[in-house]
Amino acid sequence: MEDFESFADASPGGSVGGAPEVSRILNRRTRNLAGALNTAIAHLLESGADPDTTYLAFLDDDDRWDPEYLEACRSALLETPDIVVSGIIRHERLEDPGRRQSIPGDLSVSDFLAGNPHVQGSNLVVRLSTLLRAGCFDERLPSTTDRDLMIRVLDLGNVRCAIVKRHLVHHWATDTPRLSAHGSPRKLEGLERFLDKHGPRMTREERIAFQERAARLFGWTPPGTAPTDTARAQPGDPLPLGGAPCELVWGSP
Repeated sequence: MEDFESFADASPGGSVGGAPEVSRILNRRTRNLAGALNTAIAHLLESGADPDTTYLAFLDDDDRWDPEYLEACRSALLETPDIVVSGIIRHERLEDPGRRQSIPGDLSVSDFLAGNPHVQGSNLVVRLSTLLRAGCFDERLPSTTDRDLMIRVLDLGNVRCAIVKRHLVHHWATDTPRLSAHGSPRKLEGLERFLDKHGPRMTREERIAFQERAARLFGWTPPGTAPTDTARAQPGDPLPLGGAPCELVWGSP
């Protein structure tokens, strides 16, 4: 699916404690998931959302939140963190009760360079201003966007993180076609581009862990040559912030 759609809730109380205002928005940026998410972010800014007091919660179309998820995240926000992470349950069949993934005690760049400590869009809440400072979602990446975003968020250096020690998010990894399926062309391309972008900063141990995980889970093999800029899509317009453009992150720094 190329023309991803975004749903943005711009109400002050979100979907907790009041009737939400829901907007259904057709992606107007790069035709991938990152472009769709950045379209929703641009919509919120254009609607007058305050970046310092607005938090974004993402939900993939094949995932589900428990009814108390947003309330639990909102309670965690009382300590005004920049990001909130909660536990996730992985389901590999529709009738599967699911496997509870480990909940990280803390987060480091190394964790995301080598693999993923079970943080993805659907169990992440992030302050809008933090997301903007990190550069939003990299539209050059057809996959691995969550890992890339978390690296850039943590690179900011002054990010406060709250961990909800409850498994409130369900991730459905069924056999139906999906982006992260074993051998998925977009997943493999995303891994190559992720390595092209972040590989130079990896330690030997991180690179080995990255390669072994990518091979085991996705059938990835190291590319003969690194991806080139000529293969990437063109980004959409920069996101507005306070009347000035907020440029998206674009490829390698």
